[in-house]
Amino acid sequence: MTIEGDVSVLEELAAVFKGFAPDLAAPLSKLVGESSADGIVNAAEAGLALLRSAAEATGASLKRGVGERFATRTSANVLLDRLDDARERSDRLAARIEALERGRTSRANHEPSTP
Repeated sequence: MTIEGDVSVLEELAAVFKGFAPDLAAPLSKLVGESSADGIVNAAEAGLALLRSAAEATGASLKRGVGERFATRTSANVLLDRLDDARERSDRLAARIEALERGRTSRANHEPSTP
């Protein structure tokens, strides 16, 4: 969704709707009676509170889960640095092994053979 225009108008509308709590009991009581309307409104409010609570708990759980599931940029950088260090050590070790093998081969080629 893209909203264009004055942000302050949007903030004012959000404030109005956030505090918006219509009294549905009065018009509902004309249709079904006062005691039934009170019961319906109370049940609806309890249901909405339960849904809100469940949505908040789910949101908090998702935030925690995402935080635990995905690495932060810092920990990813630390991991990459460690991998680079390991790769450099491995390359140096491979070069040392290659140099030792060349030395062994050249010594073997220069040693006189005994009959």
